[in-house]
Amino acid sequence: MSYILHFGCGYAAANRTKMQGLLQMKQGSNRRNYWAAGLIAIATASAAQAQVTPQPGETGLPDNVEAKGNDGDIVVTGERYVNRAAIQAKRANPRIADVVSASEVGSLPDFGFGEAMRRIPGISLVQNNQRGEDQFVGIRGLNSAYTLVVRDGIALPSTEVGRRSVSLDVLPSTIASQITVTKSLTPDMDGNAIGGQINYRTPSAFDHDRLFGSIRVDYGDYQNGRRYSNRTPSGKIDALLTTRFGNEDQFGLVVGGSYFRRDSSSTDPTAASYGYYDAAGARLALNSPSIASANAGPLRRDYYVYDNLRDRLGLFGKLEFNNHNGIAATISAAQFTHKNDEDRNDNVLAASGNLTNVTATSGTAQSGTGTVQYDRYFQRRQIRYVTGTLDLQPTERDEINFRASYGVGRFSSANVESIYTGGSASSLFGYDYSYNQSDFPILAPRNAAATDPSRYRQTLYGYGLNRNIEKATTVGLDYGHNMSAQDQGLGFKAGTQFRLLDRNYDHTESYYQPVSTALAPLLSTQIRGNSFSPFIDPAYTMMLVDQNAAEAYFQANKGNYALLAATADNNISGNYGVKENVYSGYFMTTWRGDRLRMTAGLRYELTDFKSSSYTRSAYTTPAQYALAQRSSSYGNLLPSFNASYDVTGNVKLRAAYARAIGRPDYDDLATPATITRTPMGFSVARGNADLKARLADNYDLSFEWYFASDSIFSAALFRKDIANEIFRSVSEDTLDIGGVPTLVTVSQARNLDKARVEGLELGLVVSSLGSLSSPLRGLGFSTNVTLLKTNPTSILMNNGTYRQLNSLLEQADTVFNASLFYSIGRFSAKAAYNYTGRQLAVVGTDFAANDRYLGAANIVDLQASYRVRKNLTFMVTAKNVGNDRPTRYFGPGGAVTRDVIDNGRSFFAGASYKF
Repeated sequence: MSYILHFGCGYAAANRTKMQGLLQMKQGSNRRNYWAAGLIAIATASAAQAQVTPQPGETGLPDNVEAKGNDGDIVVTGERYVNRAAIQAKRANPRIADVVSASEVGSLPDFGFGEAMRRIPGISLVQNNQRGEDQFVGIRGLNSAYTLVVRDGIALPSTEVGRRSVSLDVLPSTIASQITVTKSLTPDMDGNAIGGQINYRTPSAFDHDRLFGSIRVDYGDYQNGRRYSNRTPSGKIDALLTTRFGNEDQFGLVVGGSYFRRDSSSTDPTAASYGYYDAAGARLALNSPSIASANAGPLRRDYYVYDNLRDRLGLFGKLEFNNHNGIAATISAAQFTHKNDEDRNDNVLAASGNLTNVTATSGTAQSGTGTVQYDRYFQRRQIRYVTGTLDLQPTERDEINFRASYGVGRFSSANVESIYTGGSASSLFGYDYSYNQSDFPILAPRNAAATDPSRYRQTLYGYGLNRNIEKATTVGLDYGHNMSAQDQGLGFKAGTQFRLLDRNYDHTESYYQPVSTALAPLLSTQIRGNSFSPFIDPAYTMMLVDQNAAEAYFQANKGNYALLAATADNNISGNYGVKENVYSGYFMTTWRGDRLRMTAGLRYELTDFKSSSYTRSAYTTPAQYALAQRSSSYGNLLPSFNASYDVTGNVKLRAAYARAIGRPDYDDLATPATITRTPMGFSVARGNADLKARLADNYDLSFEWYFASDSIFSAALFRKDIANEIFRSVSEDTLDIGGVPTLVTVSQARNLDKARVEGLELGLVVSSLGSLSSPLRGLGFSTNVTLLKTNPTSILMNNGTYRQLNSLLEQADTVFNASLFYSIGRFSAKAAYNYTGRQLAVVGTDFAANDRYLGAANIVDLQASYRVRKNLTFMVTAKNVGNDRPTRYFGPGGAVTRDVIDNGRSFFAGASYKF
């Protein structure tokens, strides 16, 4: 019987013509409870360890093994294969780390790099605008800004506008033979990783002693397929081929490819604005002490529906040399491209003036305005890189490592937009409302005109293009003496690295208005014949725009339109360039004894940053701009210490300290004040060139108990003291836009004084619930939980006062994973559950009621497979079987429902073949 009890870190756009072309838990007691719980777990494990005796016949191998043929080959499959490899890698790692191993395509039942990460405790994932695909990753509940994603130890370029984070949906899981999440840094690692570092190791031909190939094919169906476009097949194909050649097999070649296609839709009912009324019907200010007990009434409702066709193509190649006598070299290159073709329709009903007859469950808007908006987006993200490495071992105890890499991350988003408006403060567009079981307000128009396309006329038509390119060059050199895993005694390592980054963002738009109401086309002449009702309001039939008809009318009647005056301004104000060079050097020393291993050292990073943009000096007409160039330079000394001690042959203690930094995102630093038109008005994003980088002292303690090669119990406690924390404030201001005083939403990044994050990780993995002869021998389960607590953090409000927050942005206080798996003979099955707690998404610095939260996620996935023969396996998968709907909240105490997103379930059937 094999038990794995794991408490911890471990396991388990240019002119319009060009655009048209593209368009094709109390504070103190909770903290003490966390630490006490961790110490109790450690003490319990220590007492229990002395009582455990391996059962007769226990081999240390997983239970689901089969002897094949006369050669006695052992085939380890399913979850036990993954768990065993992960434990071995964790035990050998000199740092506090966790691993997912997948030496072969098909050993992970995941469709993307992000999904594979769900196997690791402490990992939280952020979906692409909550629409079904994991895009960003955080470690220990912290948001992705704290996490560094690297490939073979080299940072990837970002494909995201304004962010440093790597978009995981661009990366196929095929390219990862092993994923390592490191939570305690050493001096030879990049210091820009307060949360930790995620390194994926690419496949190597030397992972196999002969020709190896694998292919996996899955056919998929999304319950919410595209609503008003022709549905097409979904699924993926992954392939990997490795071979060795040469008279001594000293050369290796790896070629891999992946294609993924998703045809799906999402519906997002949104109530983005509320009024708050007392029992007498008087509307309250957002800072009123009585707002918490007031009745909330919706001032605006949007019904969004998105049709998405997403494609991801990945190609990877590597040429290797290893003479098995101290010389090894590689040249690798890859290109990963993710495309999203999106149709977005929005039906809006907004109140004019105050609501009447407001109660806790209903109310009335006597008049209002209706809007129908259509957007078509073509988005493209791409990562390319070429990398060379040279590893020399001049003596048995000396090693020199050289690496050089050039990578490019690109993003482009081209869109066409059409807006239609029905009335203005008209009684024809009033509504009554009531709340449904999801506490979402359902608006019932008081007049049929609100849903009559002939009452709406076009008020805007145009094109937009956003492009971002990031080029990164990395060169590094390391020298180590007596530093290999088997070396004993004193060793040291020193190295240097520089990373040169050049990033440019360009925004181009051409938006037009009809020159007169009479010349504006009616929506009824540009309406789709399709009918669609939101899941939350089946009685409502959406008005869907026929983009082909809208485009044809515009092209045939250009004389009826005039270019918006703000277009020229936005084409200048939104653009910026950034250059950031980081130079680093380090020295570390290591001592290894029979039981004790210690590593200590220093890393120094010097950051030179420059930005340039044309900044609007006054919100007047005509606009005035000036070239703004800012530069800064700062250095950080980053000490670290790691120690591990083998108490017995099966028990390991680890302790670590490291100082790390967190550089601000590019949009937070860049100087433009960019005006963006949204369905709810105008928003302004302002840069803050005076932002400081985060600086954090990280403390870690870990206990690990290994039963056998596939068994582990561990416990981990951690604390992060963060200075200069960064958050993005949101407030309202009145600006002159096009000569008209306009109320806009303004966001800007600011530094906080400090924050402290403390946490405890708990987990349990049981490989088998029975002995080798028991019917339960194939049944096992795993579970892990990460608990976080942030000391109250104060932010400066617009009125000069301070307000305390109870968490950092995008920080989930609880992340929980559980899976139940069964494997016997050729059959395997698994049920997996993920819970990610509520997260603070946006901070309002005008009123606390404008804080926004993402509600808790509860996701259940199922999978079953049958191995027909040693190399051929068929599998079926069901994802999000509980149909979890991401929900966002705001208002007093974050208790008012803002929107509920329906992505639906998905189902796949496929096969994998290896040779």
